[in-house]
Amino acid sequence: MPLYTIGLLEYLALYLAPIPLVIYMREDVRALNRPLMYHFYRALLTVQIAATTILIGLHTVDLVHCAATLKYMQALIVCNLVYFVIVEFMNLHISHQLVHKLFLVGMLLLSACVFYDLLFYYMDRYRGVTLLPVKGVAPLGLVIFIFILLVSFYINLTEKMMQETERNSLIRSAYTDELTKIHNRRYCMEYMNRIMEMENPDYTVFCFDLNNLKVTNDTYGHAKGDLLIKSAAEVIDKAFSPYGIVARMGGDEFIAIAETGDPEKISSITGEFQECIREKNLEIPDLHLSIAYGYASCSPKEYNIEKIYQIADDRMYENKQAQKRSGALTPDRENASHSPKAVSPAVQ
Repeated sequence: MPLYTIGLLEYLALYLAPIPLVIYMREDVRALNRPLMYHFYRALLTVQIAATTILIGLHTVDLVHCAATLKYMQALIVCNLVYFVIVEFMNLHISHQLVHKLFLVGMLLLSACVFYDLLFYYMDRYRGVTLLPVKGVAPLGLVIFIFILLVSFYINLTEKMMQETERNSLIRSAYTDELTKIHNRRYCMEYMNRIMEMENPDYTVFCFDLNNLKVTNDTYGHAKGDLLIKSAAEVIDKAFSPYGIVARMGGDEFIAIAETGDPEKISSITGEFQECIREKNLEIPDLHLSIAYGYASCSPKEYNIEKIYQIADDRMYENKQAQKRSGALTPDRENASHSPKAVSPAVQ
């Protein structure tokens, strides 16, 4: 490449470089909320763009070469740097974010390096005075600035990850039952609302009611009652969560919504549910886990989930009454008689 072309590119780079910097300063100037500073900024930007355009235009038509206007452009660059340093110092004073402060420090350091190189150039060329043996520190300032940017990016990324983790934790807390760690009533209601907006939904609602909870609480204490509730949640979740959602509606009431209305599939799920109850009772001695349930599936005639839920709840109540009549809800009298808090057999 010809030496003249190389020199011209260097002049163009020097003349054009301040424009992006001044444009970048706009947000920092606005953050100060000082009209006078903003008016001065607009004037500085206008002068910078106009001077660059005119000087490059004069060079293009071969009237005035860039070399002849170099000192004027450098003087304008110094004005930009001074104004920039003032703005960044003022922002550094009012900033409360660590990442933003690091960024401002990096920009100030880079500005200082550029200012030093310009001052070194002027003193050496026009005064014949060498300030320090070190020159060309602007690239070093740029490297340090890039390093600060990387550190700021890492800090910012870490903060965002922590915020996202906290946000997810809050969402889980809002939609999770504290005792059983399954979904709560709020999540179930929102899930049902989404189903109501679906076209041609296919689902089955299961309602559950834990038997003998009140008797267990009165006889063995609430710790045993909580164990009974958590065991019921584990059983229902294990049997039904692969096919939809499971939630605790409150107290001893649970719900499951399976995304199927196939009778054979429902029969298979309920059979698996009964097997899970049996396994849980074998796993924990004297648990006496018993759950009444009922279910209803949507149909072409009735697909409103609120009505389906009511039908399932009514059938669950019928199942509970049937178990009561058969004596299935009566707690183990022999175990109850050994407790100092034993009460007469009763059902919830």
